[in-house]
Parts: sequence; structure tokens; C-alpha cells
Amino acid sequence: MGFIDDDALKAGRGCGGIKVLGGRNILSKFPDAFVLAVPGRPDNFRRRKIIIDSLELPDSRFATIIHPTVSKGIGCEVGMNTLLMANVVLTVNVTVGNHVVMLPGSVICHDSVIEDYTLIGSNVSVSGVCQSGKTVMSGVV
Repeated sequence: MGFIDDDALKAGRGCGGIKVLGGRNILSKFPDAFVLAVPGRPDNFRRRKIIIDSLELPDSRFATIIHPTVSKGIGCEVGMNTLLMANVVLTVNVTVGNHVVMLPGSVICHDSVIEDYTLIGSNVSVSGVCQSGKTVMSGVV
């Protein structure tokens, strides 16, 4: 449907050809709409959990978006409110938590765990049998 933003000045504007609908109050007008809440700017990254929790949405409202070019191997699990962008590769037995963003071209190798609220930058490779902490920003400048 569109973007929401707490900045009232952005309402009605376009972003990448998609309209900014207004603030978070729009969520109550569309109770059946799914939400992908992935704030990731460097200035708000550390507040992601606070921002997402402040939406006060049940888990069932959150979407998970996986680009069609993502390669997801056997035994991989992806959590809710997670965005996997183009050409991400999850090899085998990778666990991706909730509220995670992986930018294009990232590779997560076997038996790794990407914990909740993590942001993996473009073209980042995570070797096998690794575990991120929560709210980690990896390879993003």
C-alpha cells in the first residue's frame, strides 16, 4: 500500500515510486494490512527494537519479505518482520531471527545464526558456524 513515517512532512510524498501514507495512526485504519517495519538508517538503527515495539502490533501483523532471487538452502529458517533483499544466499541450516534486514548480495554460510534486530550490509559474507548478537550492524557504513 505504501510507507508510513513519523515525520508528518513526508506524508503524501513519494519514495521510490511508493507513496508515504502518513504516520503510524494509519495502521488502525487498515487492521488487515501486513506491516514490514525495518528502520535501518544509521541514526535510528540502535533504536529499532524500541521503534518496532512502539507500534504495539501483534506478531501476526508482521510480514516477512524474501526477494525472489534469494537462495535458501535446506534447513534454513527465517523469522517474522524480516527483509531479505536481492541475491542473498543462506546456505544450509541457517537461522535468521525476527526483525532482521539483509541487504543485497549477502551470504550466510552453514549452521550460522543471525539474531533478532540485526542488519547485514550489502555483500557481507558470514562464515559457517557463526552467531551474531542481537541488534548487530554488520558491514554497513
